[in-house]
Amino acid sequence: MTTLDTSKPYRIISLLSGQAVDIDLNRTNAGAQVIQYPFHNLDNEKWTFVIQDGYFFIRSVSAAPKVLGVKAASLASNADVVITDITGSPDQMWTLEMDGDGCTFAAVNKKSGKLLAVRDASYDQSAHIVQYPRNGSMSQKWIATLLP
Repeated sequence: MTTLDTSKPYRIISLLSGQAVDIDLNRTNAGAQVIQYPFHNLDNEKWTFVIQDGYFFIRSVSAAPKVLGVKAASLASNADVVITDITGSPDQMWTLEMDGDGCTFAAVNKKSGKLLAVRDASYDQSAHIVQYPRNGSMSQKWIATLLP
């Protein structure tokens, strides 16, 4: 993934667990929890990237136009990541820092400076996706794969 095709959907996979970023129980309401879950090719696990002013909104395919955001725009470590109505708030904006391999990346929240991560570096199905300070953990590394 050296460049993103912003017109097509991706699956986003945790490098740690091999599980996909997923909206819990395929909910579409603002505030729905984002989790990791084995990829099974449903729309609640598919995402598009929308660029604005050098930042990305990570938009849900199943709940569009909702995007990934930090619950209550929190600055706290381990604050849950949820889907939320797009407002342009900095807690909904992410920079994608590519690793040298050109495939894996870290997503850095504009507001908090914290990284998208799997809570407690868990391998558990349904573990929450959160923001957490950079610590070099594989739980903060992601692979985006273009879907057909």
